[in-house]
Amino acid sequence: MHWRWPELRWMRTQTPERGRRARLALPGALIIGAQKSGTSALAAYLAQHPRVLLAKQKELEFFGSDLRYGYGLDWYADQWPDGSRRLIRLEASPQYMIVPRAAARIRCDLPEVRLIALVRDPAERAYSAWQMYRRQLAEDPLFYRKLIGAHYTAEEAAALVRRTAEELDDFWLAVRREAFCIERGETMEWSVVELGLYGPQLQR
Repeated sequence: MHWRWPELRWMRTQTPERGRRARLALPGALIIGAQKSGTSALAAYLAQHPRVLLAKQKELEFFGSDLRYGYGLDWYADQWPDGSRRLIRLEASPQYMIVPRAAARIRCDLPEVRLIALVRDPAERAYSAWQMYRRQLAEDPLFYRKLIGAHYTAEEAAALVRRTAEELDDFWLAVRREAFCIERGETMEWSVVELGLYGPQLQR
């Protein structure tokens, strides 16, 4: 028996996984980055539209974290306030641009999602990020340890190269050390350089 294309297409789209995704209220748009490029402001502006429903928490990092991705799509769908399925659900996680596996996961689980990427002069973005890290760590020296522990597995955390105290007082030292890490194929905690390498990230 020979199937005609419309019938084959119908069969292909009615898989259990596709059907489950259709039943879940998943986002229709993602702000994927870049960090320190206005993502918080844009999310707040878009959330003022009556048809946009913003996630309860910014930077869910669902697709970029093995820990949170392991919670499953049902957990992810529950991260929005109750609202009509006709609303456009929006999430903003700037780390999605930098984590390679995030792109593949988004493509698989949200094949029709709209992606929004904001970019900023890489040097200005790096310096702005470094200043933010200094403020946050001055207020709480364990800020990033807590953040990483809440979002990532122990294996993911162990793979990050640790910063030194001197780098909080010397921006160029922070830049040089991270540049060496990137050359070795490593990722440094609280990135100032890698988050601004937009070309390879957007090509994913």
